[in-house]
Amino acid sequence: MKIAMFTDAYFPRINGVTVSVHSFAEGLCKLGHEVCVVCLEYTEEQQKSSFFDEKSNDEKSPFKILRIPSAAIAFSKEDRMMRLDKWHLVKKSMDEFQPDVIHINSEWTVGYFGAIYCRHRHVPFVFTFHTLWEDYLANYVSFMPASGLKKIGMEVVRFYLKRADVIIAPTKRIAEVVERYGIKRKANVLPTGIPDSKLEYSEKKSKAVYATLFKKFPELKGKKILLFVGR
Repeated sequence: MKIAMFTDAYFPRINGVTVSVHSFAEGLCKLGHEVCVVCLEYTEEQQKSSFFDEKSNDEKSPFKILRIPSAAIAFSKEDRMMRLDKWHLVKKSMDEFQPDVIHINSEWTVGYFGAIYCRHRHVPFVFTFHTLWEDYLANYVSFMPASGLKKIGMEVVRFYLKRADVIIAPTKRIAEVVERYGIKRKANVLPTGIPDSKLEYSEKKSKAVYATLFKKFPELKGKKILLFVGR
């Protein structure tokens, strides 16, 4: 099966959506599917700060990666938006790829054009409800009233929930939100797992991590390092 995954967040931008898209794309490839991740280009500064070079890393990827020219977002330095005049590049690439299904992982510019493409080309689409925007949107546009942002967040997500052929919820809580939004189609709970290989100790990888860490923070050399993982 040919699967196109549309996302507004991907490496070097690191967040839960990025990790989920990457994990599922790798897993689908291992199952024999052909995958294309449609995402944004990031600036050289963003790539350097994340120690991530798009060109070299994308070339090593087991799946195809289509980078779309992007523009800055006034209220978020870390995030980007798709340049609207470049939509024809996505359309042309998807017409050539001919996906059997499109998996939309975000609600903004890339996700929106993914939904539009599905409607025009009659391609079924899966939507993963990653982010509870009714609570999270205020982190980006704090100058607007919280009540108005909550409603906007709900309606943005409902746009996709009402049109998706299949809905995926990473947690039971999100599945309950789908029901609360008045969506008749039941959400499928499918958490993003952690590959076992990520938890295996490797001396080579450990040295590489330390080298990167000490390059960025040379003052840590020779000191004990306490690591906290959480949110």
